[in-house]
Parts: sequence; structure tokens; C-alpha cells
Amino acid sequence: KDLTMEQFVEKYQKPEIPVIITGLTDDWKANDNWKVEELFSGKYRNCRLKVGEDDEGYSIRVKLKYFLNYMMHQKDDSPMYLFDCSFDEHDRESELLLDYKVPSYFAEDLFNLISEKRRPPYRWFL
Repeated sequence: KDLTMEQFVEKYQKPEIPVIITGLTDDWKANDNWKVEELFSGKYRNCRLKVGEDDEGYSIRVKLKYFLNYMMHQKDDSPMYLFDCSFDEHDRESELLLDYKVPSYFAEDLFNLISEKRRPPYRWFL
């Protein structure tokens, strides 16, 4: 966490040395706002998130509170899961983006060079 960008690049990125950087998420609101009990009862509980697609390719969406209930009690061999790359396109769900920030070491985003329409999915709620 205390590495400067220059130190990170020289010591790890350029020589392609794996590194674990601790403390980068310590100040994220997500540490509190995304706990299961907070998601269950907080402002995101009625957000509708994608859990799959029907036979015609349309998204199947479930309110987060129902998914969390399912998640805590299910015993399925192949459980349903959240895999939503468009959550940021909806008003309430997009507020999730305020709960975290991309660490400075990874802020460069070359996909910013293309239009948002051509950009592949890059934000996921899993």
C-alpha cells in the first residue's frame, strides 16, 4: 500500500514479478456496505441483478434480497449465481460504484481509448 507508483512499476510491473499488495481496500465503503447482513437489509436489497438468461437470451433478474436468501439456504448441485456486467446502468445499482475505487496502480485503462459502446464488459457484480 505504501509503494509509490514508480516503485511498483520498477520493482514488480516491469520485471513481471507477482506481488500481493495489502491494505488497498482498507478505506472502501464496500467493507461495510457489502456485508451480507447489510445487503439483505440496506439500500441495495431491492436491486434487481442478473442471474441468467432465458432461451431467447433475455436477462433473468432477481432482487438481491431474494438471491441472498437463496444463497444462504440452497443445497443445489449447480447453484444459481449472480454474474451481472450491467448493474452500473441502473440508478440504484450504480451507487455500488461509489463504495470502492480502483487502486492507483491499476488506474490506467486503455479501453478508455474506444467508445463505451465498443468496450467489452469490465464491471461485474459477482
